[in-house]
Amino acid sequence: MLNLTEKEPEPSLLETPPNPVVPKPAATGRPIPRNLKRGWAVGILAVLVGLGSLFFLLRARSQEAAPATMAEPAAAPTELTLQPEALSRLEFAEVTRQDWAESLRFTGNIEANQLLTQEITPLVSGRVEQVLVLPGQSVKAGDLLTVISSPEIAEVHAALHDSETRLEIAERNLKRVELAENRVAVLQAQARLEEAEKNLNRTRRLTELEAASQRDVLAAETAYKTAKAEFDFQSNVALNREVQEARALVETAKVEAKHIRDKLKALGAPVPDADHSDHSADTARVEVRSPIAGLVSERLVNPGTGLKPGDKLFTIVDLGKVWVEANVPERFLPHIRLGQPIRAVCQALPGRTFSGTVNFLESHLNETTRTAKVRFDVANPEGVLRAGMFTEVELADTAGQLRTALVVPAAAVHQVGERQLLFVSQPGNPGRFAVREVEIGQTREPLVEIRAGVQVGERVAAKGSLILKSRLLKAEFGAEE
Repeated sequence: MLNLTEKEPEPSLLETPPNPVVPKPAATGRPIPRNLKRGWAVGILAVLVGLGSLFFLLRARSQEAAPATMAEPAAAPTELTLQPEALSRLEFAEVTRQDWAESLRFTGNIEANQLLTQEITPLVSGRVEQVLVLPGQSVKAGDLLTVISSPEIAEVHAALHDSETRLEIAERNLKRVELAENRVAVLQAQARLEEAEKNLNRTRRLTELEAASQRDVLAAETAYKTAKAEFDFQSNVALNREVQEARALVETAKVEAKHIRDKLKALGAPVPDADHSDHSADTARVEVRSPIAGLVSERLVNPGTGLKPGDKLFTIVDLGKVWVEANVPERFLPHIRLGQPIRAVCQALPGRTFSGTVNFLESHLNETTRTAKVRFDVANPEGVLRAGMFTEVELADTAGQLRTALVVPAAAVHQVGERQLLFVSQPGNPGRFAVREVEIGQTREPLVEIRAGVQVGERVAAKGSLILKSRLLKAEFGAEE
């Protein structure tokens, strides 16, 4: 039988399979026309673009207005007023005209005065027992720094003890010779002298009675002179041989003891009293004391440290006078001479001025920088200047000409921002002050040169004028007083 059923054709590999049929949701209402949907989209997009443009426009205007608002602080006042109670705390000064010499200024570095620096070193070997100071500590001359135990010093003390013992024995021997042996010889010579004197007197009386001859008188006189010479000889201890030997031993022992005492003193060890030597004390102890008053800048030992002669223990710096070294350009060197007075100021110590002199001019220039080193001695009685600080040195130009300049006290000038200001008292109303911007020149404590902004005779607020500066700053920043 023929199968009349038609077979479905097999899909070919090159043919694209048909899209699957996805069921559509059932419509719930009328379909929205495509043109209406497109109109809505265009409208929404236009609204968004308009809102974005408006936002950026408002933002740009606010940014333009904000700096203008911030950049306009309260106008700087040109006048200030003080109440009588605040005015009583002010001191005034007049603007004056004075002869003014041009000055040279150099920046320098403070260094310790090497002539006033002491390195403490032992002269004996030993071991450190105690250390009584710390770096940075102030000491006075004679203060105890450290204690050393030294066998070498103990040996010297033993030698001194032996020398003192020999001296004592020699002195006793001398006394024995002077009081015993020599006294016997003197007594014997004295007896013979007295016998010769009596014989001479008797012979003279017999001669007067013509019972003795002149020859007997001469013999008696000769015997008397001989006895007197022997008595004189024995009476003079220095002529006695044994006494001389005893005295020589005493002098030798004294010299030996003195040399040993001098050695102890040179080594820095305590020297016992010659009359009251205490040999029971610690003879190995050596006390090291500060030779000068100053500051301990270095401490290089601790208890237990072994030492040999010459090892550095401490460095003591006397800050009563310091050095300031500056590199001066060669064009200024002809204006500087030894002994020339200078002034030094340090930014770390505002309002302080230190005086000094030029004490060294280098004989050659640095070929690279074309400068020469100049050193200044600067007085530092309170010890506030320390090594390493920067300072500004000012000295008068002796080769320049004097000129006249307007000057005011340095306390009257105030810096506000980039302006230099003076507070000028108003005539007839001392409680009102004009805020005056000025141009300043050189400063020479306690005066400042004013090149423009004031006139001779005007009164300015000087000491205590910080209250005016404070009120000015409050007014400029819009703060309420």
